[in-house]
Amino acid sequence: MIRTDMLGWTLAELALALLFALLAAFVPSYRAKVVRLERLEAGSKKSLPAADIENLRKRNADLQSEIEASRKNLKSRITPSCAELDKNSGWLFSATVTSRDSFEIDGETLALDGILKKYADQLADAKRRGCIQQARIYFDPSISAADLDYAYERLRMRLYLDYLGERRP
Repeated sequence: MIRTDMLGWTLAELALALLFALLAAFVPSYRAKVVRLERLEAGSKKSLPAADIENLRKRNADLQSEIEASRKNLKSRITPSCAELDKNSGWLFSATVTSRDSFEIDGETLALDGILKKYADQLADAKRRGCIQQARIYFDPSISAADLDYAYERLRMRLYLDYLGERRP
């Protein structure tokens, strides 16, 4: 059984009739506004002298060139990590700082020069691509704070470091 309202119409029929009544009331006034706006735009184009239009175009071009000149300063000066450019790229190595110029990588003790030689190809590739490799760095608990800081600074000049704290046995 279908529920009916006034005049024997269902609620859906009443809603549809109301929708059409609203459209009939507002569409003509909306169309009149659009026509009026088009007339005003056409009149405004005719009312500006050609010299003013040319001055406005020149001013617009000047502002555009200023915007373009300032955009080059918006680029970050920080070189991205290679992991940001290539999502498949991971950490170059994990090392433990054992002394001022001594790093343990995979059981092998290397100085900074040894690390640079061992990973020369990866570092050169990163430089060519415009990125910096990353390394995980632990520290030996027996190292002094000054030596640790010195070792970190020397590594940081060439790599982005993730400081993981004390090496756990």
